[in-house]
Order: sequence, then C-alpha cells, then structure tokens
Amino acid sequence: MYYISPWVFYVLGVIDTVRGVAGCLIFGIVLFEIFIVCFMVYAWIESEDEWVEKSKRYFSKSIIPLVIASVILIFVPSKETCYQMLIASQVTVENVNGVKETVKEVANYIIEASDKLSGDSKNEE
Repeated sequence: MYYISPWVFYVLGVIDTVRGVAGCLIFGIVLFEIFIVCFMVYAWIESEDEWVEKSKRYFSKSIIPLVIASVILIFVPSKETCYQMLIASQVTVENVNGVKETVKEVANYIIEASDKLSGDSKNEE
C-alpha cells in the first residue's frame, strides 16, 4: 500500500512543465511587445496612422495572454514547493510519535548490543 500515490509525482512533474511553458510564453510575449512598440514608433515617425492603429490593437491583444501566463507563473507552486507541501501534509503527530518510538527501540537495541560486546571483551581478558 502506498502512503503517497505515484500519480502525485507525475502531477508534480506536469505542474513544473506548466510553469516552464508559462515562463517561456511570458518571455516571448514581452519580446513581441517590444517589437510592436518599436514598430509603432517607426510607423508614427513615418506618419502611417493605419499601422500605428494596427500595432496598438496587437499590443492590447497581447496583454491578455501575458497576464494569464503571469498569473500561472505566480500562483502555480514550483516542484520544490509542492514536495514541501506534500511532506508537510504527511507529517502528523501520530507519524512523529511512531518514529520516536522506533528510534527509542533502535537506540535501546544498540546500547544492549554494545553492552554485550563490551561484556564479552572483558571476559576474554
């Protein structure tokens, strides 16, 4: 029986990919907007009002995907954060107490084994 489903790790990988795509999309849109602004300035200098208006429309339409990709990048947690949240959800008082008891048992076993070994070595002398 799995405590954590293997599908969780798959989803975490997909989430990380979505963040990567959103980052690339933001980069591409920003480059596109820089190009549009440069083109608008050129068209404005050349007094081509038709191209200035088209550039403004393209610029305003590119803002929507930029905002969506930015929201995804900001609010979708990174893979590392997802692992931390997963660990935090699995650590409970019962789990900690269980581990605590196991550690005590192992420590007592080691001490007993050490005492036996040291007792055996004293008998050999």
